Amino acid sequence: MCLGAQARAANENARRRYAYENERRERNWMQTMSIYNAQKSQYEADVDNAGLAQAFAATEQQLAQNKARDAAQQKYQDMYIDLLQNTDYGKMMASGQTGKSVQRMGVMEFAKYGRDTTNIANQVLANDFELEKEKAMQVSKYQSFKEQSFAKVAFQPVQDVPPPQPVMQNVGAAMFMDALSIGSKIAGIYTAFV
Repeated sequence: MCLGAQARAANENARRRYAYENERRERNWMQTMSIYNAQKSQYEADVDNAGLAQAFAATEQQLAQNKARDAAQQKYQDMYIDLLQNTDYGKMMASGQTGKSVQRMGVMEFAKYGRDTTNIANQVLANDFELEKEKAMQVSKYQSFKEQSFAKVAFQPVQDVPPPQPVMQNVGAAMFMDALSIGSKIAGIYTAFV
């Protein structure tokens, strides 16, 4: 066997193993970062979409409130026209009756109109409350979705520790040890013949 051949072979194996471990580490790191960057892009898209959905929910709520208010306003107008045209008080006043009972009837009819408008206003407020509650539930759902998406990208990956540099064997020392071994064998043979 050549002097120091085992040491050279061991050193070459250590260099190849070290290069392989570094390449494997780099490939794993690139794959991890690719996945993380894709998750970040997906998170940003999810946040944008959730924001749009929240804005849509708010717009839908506002439209529903406006529709309910328009319907209430129409009811107010219809009731007022009915109050002016089709009431017993109005008919009695038109016929010339002006007693206390007629005035009492007028007060009662106006009171009924007031109660009816108050009921409509209460319905509008109850509708507003329900719409607000529904919007809050949707906003909470979208916020939860955003938080779940963020959990996937909250912690940026960290590259693992590089493998340690290989410890090389000293070829010169191995050659010297091989030479000593050969020299001691020759000396042993020489002493055996002498």
